[in-house]
Amino acid sequence: MIKNKIVVGILPTFVSSDTNPYANRDTFVKMYQKAIIDCGGIPIGILDDNIDLYLQLCDAFVWPGGNIMKMEFFPLIDDAIKNNKPILGICLGSQSIATYFNILSDQKADTSKNLYETYCSNKLDNMYLKKLEDLKLKNHNHIVTTEEDTILAAKHKINITKDTFLYDIYKRDSIDVVSLHSFEIPRLSSDVIVSAKSDDDVIEAVEYHKNNSYILGLQYHPELIKDYEPFKWLIKNAYNKYKILINKDNKIEDNKFKIIKYNSAYPKCSLEESNLEEQTYYSFLALKEKMKELGFIIDLESGYRSHEFQKQLFDNIANEKGLDHAKKYVATQFHSEHESGLAIDVCALVDGIWHNEFDKELDLMYQTLHKIMSDYGFILRYPKNKENITKYNYEPWHLRYVGDIEFAKKIMNNNKCLEEELDVL
Repeated sequence: MIKNKIVVGILPTFVSSDTNPYANRDTFVKMYQKAIIDCGGIPIGILDDNIDLYLQLCDAFVWPGGNIMKMEFFPLIDDAIKNNKPILGICLGSQSIATYFNILSDQKADTSKNLYETYCSNKLDNMYLKKLEDLKLKNHNHIVTTEEDTILAAKHKINITKDTFLYDIYKRDSIDVVSLHSFEIPRLSSDVIVSAKSDDDVIEAVEYHKNNSYILGLQYHPELIKDYEPFKWLIKNAYNKYKILINKDNKIEDNKFKIIKYNSAYPKCSLEESNLEEQTYYSFLALKEKMKELGFIIDLESGYRSHEFQKQLFDNIANEKGLDHAKKYVATQFHSEHESGLAIDVCALVDGIWHNEFDKELDLMYQTLHKIMSDYGFILRYPKNKENITKYNYEPWHLRYVGDIEFAKKIMNNNKCLEEELDVL
């Protein structure tokens, strides 16, 4: 993320020449860039060499159309599944997603072949993509220009399956779309869902849901008719990695977040706790600066804690005040939000003295903080009168980063806790 905005990597289409080296180009369609910007994201172009260099920069991906399917881009799907990043495939991008999962299924049937060998052997038999029959071709491969008449002539209906990403996007059983393709997906892995078909039985949308993934492939071109709903879906679901639930019933073991150093001015903040998840860090700096404009000096009392540190903290409290007290007020190892780097315990400097927790000098600061912190992607994790849900008492100092500002505002404006908004009760 950059400045609390989702970074969307766009894969290129290709122009090549055997005779003119300057004609070999990676190109990017501006319609995709505009859709991403208009939906609140930041687009960047991904080049075909060394794709691993770009994966860590991106929160989500657009895999656009074109005429060359490149296996070099398949690691993008692995990265998306592993790190909870959404993908929106369009035209060839949708076909590429379907092909990737077909290859994985075929590999299971013949483990002697690697990914590339499986792809090449089945590609020869045209098992991954099939050329459209002439009658279907007339419905799906119109000539489209900037003239509205050509776009209207290319429109056709697709039928959407319920309980799919696509149905969640449109909330309708059918929509009119524009398709520009000469090949279709003839078969699908059992791991992939068909979420839309045209009346002539051409697959128009595929989805992968497993492993909490958000991977959606559209055979049609929403950008041509300024249908930005799929792009909004992409941006929204790029925040999902920040909406994880960590509480007494849900633990965190494999922390996938990048933790960076934070230098707190609070003198009692230990070196072990003066760190934050990367985007939490930048968002907190912005929030801290805004609070300063409003007359309050806030800082970090406690941030990221390693699993070992959290265990030590719990054991120390248990030894000092008893096990029952520790269980009531301190999370056990793997069950603290601080172990993700997304949680912040806030303190404040008032008249030259640092105050924390329930110090009465912080009442006005907390009121102000709670009003504005959702603008920066933060929520109050343990609000009043939610103890029966969160299993923790009210903590006005405990902030939790969820990234999605709209999501954060929904929680704060409706006096909800995270469990309620995630609907896990």
